Amino acid sequence: MRKPPKGDLPKYIETLVRDALTSKRKECVIWPFWTNNKGYGGITLKRKRVYVHRLAWKIAYGSIPDGKKVLHECDNPPCFNPRHLFLGTQMDNVKDSIKKGRFHHGESGSSAILTEKQVTEIRQRLAKGGEIRKKIGADYGVSRQTINNIAWGLTWRW
Repeated sequence: MRKPPKGDLPKYIETLVRDALTSKRKECVIWPFWTNNKGYGGITLKRKRVYVHRLAWKIAYGSIPDGKKVLHECDNPPCFNPRHLFLGTQMDNVKDSIKKGRFHHGESGSSAILTEKQVTEIRQRLAKGGEIRKKIGADYGVSRQTINNIAWGLTWRW
């Protein structure tokens, strides 16, 4: 991982953001330094982690209203080109993800433990009644809470 230049880091980022705005760059401006496990660029300012795309928004357009997130039009997490950023809610982000085919759910979700077939079996067992949910969970290697979430329609909604 490359280290950012020594000196005034916010000023360095501001220069890059202003350059992207004035040059009317259409391509992504990629953060070449630290990124998190999802690829978002970040820096530490005053002992606090700050995501570079959020900082770029503030430099280019001002504050971020409460309840809003800075979203990527380009779907490229290390990009901080302000022309590729827009404000939206978490729901806007999910809708955008679905529209662009990036939203993974069910078995295709990265954290899925159960298969759709197993969830169907669990639902059948729940419908019969009389079984302890903790036992059902143990049979599938998941917690009682996971079984509750399936039963209550909080996960695996079809």
